[in-house]
Amino acid sequence: MERTERARTLRVVKRSGSREAFDPSKILQGIDIACGKRPVPEVARQELVERVVRAVEEEFQSEVESSEVGRRVAEGLRELDQVVYVRFVSVYEDHATISDLMEAARAEANRSPPAGESDLF
Repeated sequence: MERTERARTLRVVKRSGSREAFDPSKILQGIDIACGKRPVPEVARQELVERVVRAVEEEFQSEVESSEVGRRVAEGLRELDQVVYVRFVSVYEDHATISDLMEAARAEANRSPPAGESDLF
């Protein structure tokens, strides 16, 4: 019950400066959108949400920047699926141009792919 109460009291500071209640379902929604038709199992998505929620609740007392939550989600997605990671980061980092997005994709392509996954490019 303590976790549920902490999630209710934790607030997310958005880019605009507005604040809203921390809602783990929004994390899953963002992950689901990024996954699209990629073969990322639902259980892996749920586990990532749980890891992010647990880490944020342990580290932050009353407020957390939305960018910090997004960074943690992106790190987890990087390990699950490179394409999903690039999709998520393209929105999370608000890439303004195709060049920006391609630069992010190239940077990811230079990393080793997660076990069992082929290279991005």
